[in-house]
Amino acid sequence: MQASIVTELDLAPTSKRQIITAAFASILGFALDLFDLYLLPYVAPVIGKLFFPSESPTLSLAAAYASFAVSVLMRPIGSALFGYYGDRNGRKAAMFVAFVGVGISTAAFGFLPTIAQAGEVATIIFLLLRLVQGVFVGGLVASTHTIAIETVPPSWRGSMSGLIGGGSTAVGALFASIVFWINSLFLSWRRL
Repeated sequence: MQASIVTELDLAPTSKRQIITAAFASILGFALDLFDLYLLPYVAPVIGKLFFPSESPTLSLAAAYASFAVSVLMRPIGSALFGYYGDRNGRKAAMFVAFVGVGISTAAFGFLPTIAQAGEVATIIFLLLRLVQGVFVGGLVASTHTIAIETVPPSWRGSMSGLIGGGSTAVGALFASIVFWINSLFLSWRRL
């Protein structure tokens, strides 16, 4: 005899609008995470020069890539922390806090002093900010995925997970390319 477990989520009716909103929020949340990673190849040479200068350009570039790896390593910790927070305070609250945290920590990079301005402190602050950003990104991915997958009927959960993973990848890459292109145009225009 097989016992079936019925949860509140399986019983709660979900409107099409709620499903579309959850899918959009999840795709956007994961796309913003991937935006950071897809932007890396464009900006790593500059980050290497500003925060990890070295006699060897290759070492500077490697250090820039390693600094992004620090953020990726913190994501499982963020997922666990925000998963716990979401279980206690609701998924929407976890998603909101993570989304704001990602936004603030990402924007803070624009205000960092470079190594030429602040010395080694700039590199330390940069790395600490990457750690913080990694925790929030892990929380964002965990909360948005969970909301979207819990919103759809059980028969659509695999499709939703695939849509989030695949759709977000394309949107994140597109965002990174567009932002870099616009900045390149603006910076080349200012040089004229």
